Amino acid sequence: TQQQLLYPAAAAIATEGLDEDARIGTPLPLSTLNILLLGPLTALACGGVAVMMTRTSGSEVAEDLERHAVTRALVVPTIVHDLVSQRVSPAQLQAVDRLIVGGAGYDHRRAAAAQDILGVPLVASYGLSEAPTGVARMRIGDGGASPLPGVDVRIEDDGEITLSSITEGPWAGCWQGTLGYWGDPAATSELWRGGRLHTGDAGSLGADGRLLVSGRLSEMINRGGASIAPAEVEAALLALDGVADAAVFGLPDERLGDIVAAAVVCDADVEALGIALRSTLSGYKVPEHWLRVDTLPRNANGKVDRAALRAMVGN
Repeated sequence: TQQQLLYPAAAAIATEGLDEDARIGTPLPLSTLNILLLGPLTALACGGVAVMMTRTSGSEVAEDLERHAVTRALVVPTIVHDLVSQRVSPAQLQAVDRLIVGGAGYDHRRAAAAQDILGVPLVASYGLSEAPTGVARMRIGDGGASPLPGVDVRIEDDGEITLSSITEGPWAGCWQGTLGYWGDPAATSELWRGGRLHTGDAGSLGADGRLLVSGRLSEMINRGGASIAPAEVEAALLALDGVADAAVFGLPDERLGDIVAAAVVCDADVEALGIALRSTLSGYKVPEHWLRVDTLPRNANGKVDRAALRAMVGN
């Protein structure tokens, strides 16, 4: 609906002071609904300028940000990584007041380091197309993500994050989730249960109401009845010297149900990595199968393609 399309802009204008001086850069494909809403539609709604960026490598993104005096840009972790690894000059980013990072889980240690190197605040955005866009944001360094106005975030008994519109106050009824899946009433009913949008993501709420996202429920690894969040193991891996990138996933096991597997981009010995992980993780969370790769397979949104990694193990 038009209300759903305009909500993200209204929330940004109200909470972040967006106005006609905003120049929002979008180097990501507009075929992704979230990007269309947070980029050009938000820029036009606040009277600002929508900057369509066609290049995605770090150095070229930096050139475009500088050339067009972009004040904020929508990026994925891969672009942030390239900005750092290609050693772009912070001077090229002087006009940028924030980089909004979405589309994939982002290791907070690396995000904090990138923020310091680039000299630009990084804001992690949590959302999903069914929302239909971001519903919570967190500046790197904060203890969790703050829900956007009008969104009621709840953690169900099984740890799933669910959403609905608040019922009181000036933002009551302003946020609305998707009306449903086209031509698929069964999937729509599964998405909307008990009047709440079921995200399929696992998370928790802190005492201050801030949201911490653990990952997809479908990606949780059940090893002998113990649930393991891939994000926790990935964060421990990425903290080790010599590990440039990592992804953790489950592999079927006849006895345990799943075992933990890890794909790593590294120049370290994987046996040594396993030993190092035991100093920070419980033993059952340490990967039992290792896959060394040159790069992790990712989709257009920058998310790791875990199915492709499982296929690589099978091959």
